[in-house]
Amino acid sequence: MMSEKSNLPLSELLRPKRIDELALPEKIIQGLQRMFDAKAPDNMLLFGPPGTGKTSTAKIFTEQRGFYGVLLVDGSNETGIENIRNVIEGFASTYAFTPGIKICVIDDSDYLSKPAQASLRGLIERSSAHCRFILIVNDVTKIDPAVRSRLLCINFAISKADTPAILKGVKKRIRQILVELGWSFDEERLNQLVSENLSDLRRMANKIQFEFRK
Repeated sequence: MMSEKSNLPLSELLRPKRIDELALPEKIIQGLQRMFDAKAPDNMLLFGPPGTGKTSTAKIFTEQRGFYGVLLVDGSNETGIENIRNVIEGFASTYAFTPGIKICVIDDSDYLSKPAQASLRGLIERSSAHCRFILIVNDVTKIDPAVRSRLLCINFAISKADTPAILKGVKKRIRQILVELGWSFDEERLNQLVSENLSDLRRMANKIQFEFRK
């Protein structure tokens, strides 16, 4: 299995596929896992620096079976109120013929215009019975407080208090994958690269690949 994937970039091999692989505090992992198991995610705002697992988290939920439909929106390209009204509202407001929840993921939501955010604010409430929204942002301050108040806000920036436990888990997972790939690596240097780049997992993977790829 691993040999078939050995040509993939390390950043893709390290991309979390399960909730428990996310670089987050255990308390948040447990809360997300409960949502996942119940197939009933909250409306969420995932925020923090690039490369910390926000998009991977949304992908874990959208790839789960049992949802009526999934809409993926690139907020950096579709910034205006017209897209909210014509595309997102049409998706979110229609009822399913069979019971189930739909999910709308808006990546780069911090690019949405103020009128678009105002329109989204009411749509989140009107669609609460059958649609969930997952907004992904780097800069949470660009999201209107009224929108934020309607979402469960999860910070992907790693605090100093949580760093030791998360660092331990990330080191273990990366080491396991490198062993499976058959890459030779210096343990001390690997630990240094992981520790220095914990704030950006993509950057970390790229540096590890540059130094140790077989």
